[in-house]
Amino acid sequence: MSIDLLMEPYAALCKAELPGRIPLEFCISNVESLLGTLGIQWNLARGELSHEEAMNLLQAVQSHEAPQDSEWRDQRERLITLLEMYRTWREQPPETASTQIQAWAGTYPGLADKTAALPVERRRPRMVLQ
Repeated sequence: MSIDLLMEPYAALCKAELPGRIPLEFCISNVESLLGTLGIQWNLARGELSHEEAMNLLQAVQSHEAPQDSEWRDQRERLITLLEMYRTWREQPPETASTQIQAWAGTYPGLADKTAALPVERRRPRMVLQ
């Protein structure tokens, strides 16, 4: 069974809006295979990562290159983008996430309204392995 890395609450909000599909911006599927390909040993226990764990994972992925001509190169770049976006949102005021979601309003209809309905303290992203 594969383990996915999700940015919550946004992955769940998108899944509710787009049944059966979580946009690539909020999910990396089969993260354990990607890390194995990169040669990264990581404890992939399901559950929420602390901010420190997420930043350590970002640093580890940035310091390991995917093999040339590998299907994992794009997946590695997506993981770096996801973790950098998480860091930006996490380290900024919660309104930063709302601003980014507004920019995606045309791509993910309804997400901006659902985000705005969240209490401000719940808008801050969390990285979750599931």
